[in-house]
Amino acid sequence: MTPEPSRSTSAAATTRSPRRGRRWLRRLLIATPIAVALYTVLGFFGVPWLVRAVIVPRIGERLNGSISLERAAFNPFTFRIELERLEVRDDQGERVAALGAFDGNFEAWRSLVQTSWQFQSVQVTKPFLLAAVNADGTLNLARLVKPSKEPATPLREIPRVVIDGMNVDDGEISVRDSSLPEPFGLDFAGLTFDLTNLDTRPGNPNKASLRARTRNGAELEWDGFVESTPFASQGKVVARNVDLAPFMPYGLLYTSGRVVEGRLSFEAEYELAPVAEPPAATATLVSADIVGLKAEHEDQPLLEAPTIHLADAAVDFLARTLSVASYEQAGGSLAVDRDADGTLAFVRILVSPAPRDTGSDAAPQADESVDPRTIQYPVQQFAAALRNLVRDAAGAWTVSIDRAAVSEHQLRLHDRSTPRPVETTVLVKAAEAGPILSTQGYAIPYRATIEPDGGGSVESEGTLALFDRKFDLAVKLVDVDATPYAPYIPEYLEAVRFESARITLDGNLAGSGKEDGTLDGAWKGKATIADVRFDDANTSSPILEVRSLGADGDLGFSLHPDGGRQVEWTGPLSLTELALAAPSATPREANVATIGIEGTAKVDRGADGVARAGWSGSVDVGATEFEATTS
Repeated sequence: MTPEPSRSTSAAATTRSPRRGRRWLRRLLIATPIAVALYTVLGFFGVPWLVRAVIVPRIGERLNGSISLERAAFNPFTFRIELERLEVRDDQGERVAALGAFDGNFEAWRSLVQTSWQFQSVQVTKPFLLAAVNADGTLNLARLVKPSKEPATPLREIPRVVIDGMNVDDGEISVRDSSLPEPFGLDFAGLTFDLTNLDTRPGNPNKASLRARTRNGAELEWDGFVESTPFASQGKVVARNVDLAPFMPYGLLYTSGRVVEGRLSFEAEYELAPVAEPPAATATLVSADIVGLKAEHEDQPLLEAPTIHLADAAVDFLARTLSVASYEQAGGSLAVDRDADGTLAFVRILVSPAPRDTGSDAAPQADESVDPRTIQYPVQQFAAALRNLVRDAAGAWTVSIDRAAVSEHQLRLHDRSTPRPVETTVLVKAAEAGPILSTQGYAIPYRATIEPDGGGSVESEGTLALFDRKFDLAVKLVDVDATPYAPYIPEYLEAVRFESARITLDGNLAGSGKEDGTLDGAWKGKATIADVRFDDANTSSPILEVRSLGADGDLGFSLHPDGGRQVEWTGPLSLTELALAAPSATPREANVATIGIEGTAKVDRGADGVARAGWSGSVDVGATEFEATTS
C-alpha cells in the first residue's frame, strides 16, 4: 500500500507552483519590453545601418564603378522600407542609374503564408537609367557588372512577387548609341508607370500603363497586359509628335540622305506570346501620320511631304504576312536627279550597311529551331523563342497593299547625262495604285493624272510589273510641250538639234523584258505632233519646221542592253506645212503644203551606232515650192 503524502509536503508544492508561475510572468513582463525595445532599435536603426554599411558596399564590390545611398529607413512594425538618393556610376564616373526615392510596404505575414514576396505598395520617384551602346557595340550596362568567377546557375522559375499597387513617377531614361556613323541620343523625361495587382505567378496577366515624354515635346503612352511565365504581352501603344530627325544616325547605315524635319504620330496594337501554343507575334498599325517631312541629300532638297497618312497596316511575323489598307500623301515635292554618267540619285544615296562589331565572338546559331517549351529555364526559354521568331521571319513574305494615293505632288527632274541638262517639273495631280500583291509579282495597277511643265495634261492607266519587266498602259497626252525634253533627241541626230514640239497622244503602250536584258514593246494608237522644229546644232538656225504631224498605226520596238535597237512603224503619216532649209555652200529651201505617207518603215540601229533604214509604201505630196540660192 502506497503511503499518502503528508499534508505539509502537499501544501509546500502548492505554494511553490504559484510562485514559479509568478516568476515566469515577471520575467516575461520584463523581457517583452526589452525585446520590443531591442527589436525597435534594431529595426529602426540596425536595418538602415545594415543596408548602408554592408549591403550597398557588397553590391559595389560587384560593379565596375561605384554605388552610393544617402538615406535608408525601415519601420519594423509595418515593414516599410524607404531609400533616398541611390546612385550608380560607372568606372568613368558617369551616372548610369539612380533613383530619388523608393518607398515599399512589405507584407511579411502574407509572404509567409503564401510563400511569395508580397507588397502592399511600391512607390518609386525620379528613377534614372542610362542605356548606352559603346563604339565597339557593347552595352554599358553589361560592362557595369563584373563577370562572375563561376557561371551562374540558370533561373529555374520566376519568383512569385505580388504588389497590390506600384507607381513610378517622374522617371528619366537616356539612350545613347556611339556605334553609328553619327552619335545618337534621345532622352525620355516625366516617365510615369502604373501597375495594379501585379502577380508573377504563371499564366497571370498583369495590367499596367506607361506614360513618357521627350524633351522636344514627343509623348508616348502604353496600356496593356504582361505575363511573366511564360513571357507574353499585348497592348496598345500611342505616340504623338515624335521628331524623326534625331533618329537619322540609324538611317545613315542605309542611306546618305538625311531627314531634317518631320513629326510622327501613330497608334498601334500588338500581341507577343512566342512560347504560347499556338505562338503569336502580331502588330497592327491602326493609323500613322507624318507631317512636315523634309529630306536632303548633300545639303540639297530631296523630298518634301506636308502630310503622309497610313491606315490599317497589319503584320504577322510567324505567318510572314504584311498588309496595308491605305497610304496617302498630299502635296510636297521629290527631286529626281540623274548625274552625268546616267545614275539616278536614288541609287547613289543608298548605302550597303557594313557589319557592326559587337565586341565579342558570338557563337554560331544552329539552323534547326528548338521547341522552347522543352526548356525548363524561363529566361532561356524566352530567348530561344525569340531566336525562332527571328529565324522564321527571315523567309518569304506575303505582302498586300490595298491602296496607295498621291496628290498635288511635284516631281523636279534634273538630268545631267544629256548634252544639255534637262530641268523641268511635273505636277502629279492625282495618282492611285493598288491592290499591289506579292502573290502577283508586285504588279502595280494604277491610274494617274499629271500636268507637265509648259502646259498640257497626261492621263495614264494600266499595270506595271517591275520585277517581271512588263507593262501594259493606256496613255493619253493632250497638248504637252516637248521643249523641256529636247536634249534627249540629239544623240540620234548629230548635226541637228530638236528644239520644240507639242504632242497629243491617245493609245496603248505595252512591253516586256527578256532574260538577256532586251525590252520588246509596242504602241498602238493615234499621235499628233504640232509646231515641230529642228535647228542646226552649230548655228541654231531652223532646218525643219512642221506645223502638224499626224500618225495612226502600230509602232513596234526592241531595245537591247548593248545599245542596239529596232523600230518598225506600220500605218499612215500626214504632215502639213513642212518647211525645210538645208544650209550649205548652196542653200536650199523647200515648202510643202501636205505630205501623206502610207506603209511600213523600219530603222535598225546597231550597237556600233550605225543606223539602217528602210521603207515601203506610198507617198502623196501636195503643193511644193523649192528654192535654191547660189552665193
